[in-house]
Amino acid sequence: MNDGAPPAPVAVRADATRDVTASAAEWRRLVRLATGIDVAADANACTVPVEGGCVTLRWQPLPPLALGLIRLERLRVHAAFSPDVSPQARLTFWHHFDLHTRRGGG
Repeated sequence: MNDGAPPAPVAVRADATRDVTASAAEWRRLVRLATGIDVAADANACTVPVEGGCVTLRWQPLPPLALGLIRLERLRVHAAFSPDVSPQARLTFWHHFDLHTRRGGG
């Protein structure tokens, strides 16, 4: 049912999906930097403890992004928080995680 309210920001939803431009190996390295968790080389998921519960991150390859002659590997990443993680704890997790995993420039 739509009550007319805008949808919740991705950062506070119990689950979210993002597309990232990274190889699986690079993504595992970024996850380790952001969380301190070593992810096995053949893994496509990991569970990270957060305040009040955990978040499970799962990733799968997407077709490469083609920009002229450049091909960039991509992944679709899905994050699912356990039901007991508060919206504030989710926001805190994403803020910290994004500091390690987001790229870009202006």
